[in-house]
Amino acid sequence: MEKHVTLGEAILDQETLRLFLKGFRRLADAVRVEGMPLPIEELQRAAVFTWFANPVARRLLSLIAETTIQFGYTVKVTEASNVERAQAILEDEWENPIHPWGRRQAFYYTQLLLLGELFLRPEKRGDVISWFFIPATSIKEVRFDTLHNPKTVVLSDDTELEIIHWEGNKLVGEVFYFNVNSMPGFVDRGITEYMWLAEPCYETIRLYKRMNDRMDLCNRILWDVTLEGADDDTIEKYKKEHASPPKPNTVEVHNEKVSWKIIQPSFGTSEFEKAIDLMLSFIAFLAGVPKHWLNAIMDVNRATASEMNQATELIFAYRQGFWRDIMYQIVNYILLAHGFEDFNYEIQVPRIGARVATYLAQALLQITNSLSIGQSMEWVTSEQAQTVFLGVLRNLGFDLTPEAEETEAQRIAKNVRIYQQVRELVEGR
Repeated sequence: MEKHVTLGEAILDQETLRLFLKGFRRLADAVRVEGMPLPIEELQRAAVFTWFANPVARRLLSLIAETTIQFGYTVKVTEASNVERAQAILEDEWENPIHPWGRRQAFYYTQLLLLGELFLRPEKRGDVISWFFIPATSIKEVRFDTLHNPKTVVLSDDTELEIIHWEGNKLVGEVFYFNVNSMPGFVDRGITEYMWLAEPCYETIRLYKRMNDRMDLCNRILWDVTLEGADDDTIEKYKKEHASPPKPNTVEVHNEKVSWKIIQPSFGTSEFEKAIDLMLSFIAFLAGVPKHWLNAIMDVNRATASEMNQATELIFAYRQGFWRDIMYQIVNYILLAHGFEDFNYEIQVPRIGARVATYLAQALLQITNSLSIGQSMEWVTSEQAQTVFLGVLRNLGFDLTPEAEETEAQRIAKNVRIYQQVRELVEGR
């Protein structure tokens, strides 16, 4: 008969936790070897247990989410029928006391990584949009079309909701659905990040506990007392009189025929340290972060650590781009729901690495000069130069699109050229 336990019981019961992690391996092996459909609900349940019971796994996921989102992405409206009103609407959404988008982003991204999926249901009530987070336990099924695009979400009470999608220039539907680590056609739904991190995180805790047990043994001592020339009766009598070991700051008086010495276990701990260091290296590799981020026992100077961060900055920049794509849909939905049709905006993303930004900023001047020369020599058009220039700005955290309308400076320059041309025509007459 299958045993059902509560979350609290599983946290306290390490054997139950071990079985859940064993289930992780079973699920992963089933997908790799047999190609069977992945039981997402079981995987999500195991992920939640891992989140609560394993401090390494929890901190690792929080580290990824906090580094990617930081204090949240912000939005600046650049063009709309009423820029001030559009900006005010977004600021209200970001600072809403009930659902502040500015502060909820880290929570949503953590849920997305933890469960592999995120369900958000918006409801417009007058001038206010209420956002409802749908927990995974309330999801019965996600249905896909023949091209493996998500179509509907079925709740536990059999309510069927249409997933929000684009139809022409409108977003239609009832619920947003986002996922990570999916493979359309094989595993359509999202997969938790713990699919690959749970087992090594669990083994790290086991190694840590074993090392503590060994250190505890090393702290245990044995008093070895030698009575030279004593018979058995004398030894037994002395043993009864000195049944307890000497206390600190006490005096023990004896002659040269009595000797006291301490016997202490000697276990080498270097192999445990190496094992934990190796395990942390493996976890860091899977998570895409350098090992010293996990406080591994290694000698890393500042220059080496900075070099090791470079690949990590690119990985997190990719993660930020993924979340920015999600925010595009959210912002579009908000503005469209309030009656805006033609608009443009910038999503401002927190910077991950100051060094990368410094390199790009230094290169920006050289690129600008090169583009200016290229335009004067007619090697590139103004549109091509604009595309390259805005591409560099996007890497610096400014989300501008080449399709944007002319800037104010461009319009002024254009008007000046028209004025000069008209003046030349008038003077020529």
